[in-house]
Amino acid sequence: MPDPKKDQPQPEPSVQPGRYWLFADKKILGPYGMRLLRRLKNLRPDLLVAPAGARKETDWRPAADFPELKAILDARASGQSKEAETPAQKKGRPSKPPLPPLPEGPNYLNWFFFIVLSVAAGVALLVHIASRPPVRKSAAVASNEFQPPPDQMWPAPDTPSDRLAAESQVIEAYLPLLLAVKGVKAEQLTAACASAREFIRSQEAYRAKYGTPLAEELSRRLVITMRADSRTKKLVECLERAGGHGIDLTALKYAPQLRQNLQPADFSLPRAQSTADSLLSSFCAKP
Repeated sequence: MPDPKKDQPQPEPSVQPGRYWLFADKKILGPYGMRLLRRLKNLRPDLLVAPAGARKETDWRPAADFPELKAILDARASGQSKEAETPAQKKGRPSKPPLPPLPEGPNYLNWFFFIVLSVAAGVALLVHIASRPPVRKSAAVASNEFQPPPDQMWPAPDTPSDRLAAESQVIEAYLPLLLAVKGVKAEQLTAACASAREFIRSQEAYRAKYGTPLAEELSRRLVITMRADSRTKKLVECLERAGGHGIDLTALKYAPQLRQNLQPADFSLPRAQSTADSLLSSFCAKP
């Protein structure tokens, strides 16, 4: 604790009138104004107080030494019954308790340097971020897009014209069944049943002529192409022709919505085969 005798002389700071710091229960409280001090029950004549704005330890003095506080104490004593006198103090000079240091006022210079350093650090961070090369995010991560390479989509490169025509027939019958995975409206049931029969017929003919491996490759490419945001020109043509057979296929044009509502397996030809069999065995009248 600093020794007041060793402190170098310094100009007396301006003291705020009517506000005092209190030292009670080993804690510095306040500063309190006169209105609150009049209501403070533990305000005693020997309570150490210091005026707000004081900076030296020697400014701590008993409350009775301050005229404003003494007036409060005298008024309080006159309105109460006389209390028993305090016991006589022990002989000898009582030990003087150490005076607490007064709270320090805000150091505006330190705050100024702190603000300047914070602003400089923020500017340096912005410059560093701006100088970094942009990180290229994949389209799928950046905007939930899905765009596979063209060589994975339908139709396969260098597909013969006769096989391409057969695959187009299968796909035109397959597209209405893709919507039927989530159910068929009553007014579209007739068209859905017709698509189911055409799909079964065209797929069986395709497998018989070109074999199961090419049928499986067609299914794989179809799953990829239907889920892509930008379809191939040939698939768009099939979608336009299939939409004229009595079922509104507008929903199939929005790939993000399809990816959200359907699983990849729902786009496969085996899933369309299952849907066709279910329609023909339950809702469709036998031809």
